[in-house]
Amino acid sequence: MTDKVIIYMQSNGRTAVCVPALDDRRLLTFPGREPILEPEDAWFSRVIKRSVPADATDIKIVPRSSIPSDRTFRDAWTHNGGQIDVDMPRARDIHRHRIRRARKALFRELDTAYQKADEADDSKSKAEIAKRKKQLRDAPSHPDIESALSPEQLKAVWPI
Repeated sequence: MTDKVIIYMQSNGRTAVCVPALDDRRLLTFPGREPILEPEDAWFSRVIKRSVPADATDIKIVPRSSIPSDRTFRDAWTHNGGQIDVDMPRARDIHRHRIRRARKALFRELDTAYQKADEADDSKSKAEIAKRKKQLRDAPSHPDIESALSPEQLKAVWPI
């Protein structure tokens, strides 16, 4: 494995990472000499030509350490000068989508509980369920989502 990776901007605006396989680096042989590995720049050029889409832009070879270890908001990654950052507006949208997806099952459970409470004419339970459903409906617009300044702060906001 190499300590470098290729990053580039896809046509959809997302940053992609290409990790070249070290086994792909050619061994060059010359008569009467020890075999040597293909030069790194030639190897990366070959990998870019084969693995990076033709419409990719801002292609860079960067140290592997510049890739965030937390991939929670990978679809919000952007890079500037070879350093990958998280585009917070896009990360917020991703987080809101995850909240919406997670609350679907909760809505189903509450709908069932509401029907049972309705059949039992339990107005107290119905009011509690209605309150909880409103909390779930309001969860994607929780103010802490918008005020989160980092991916860590954003992940900590889970209002359901």
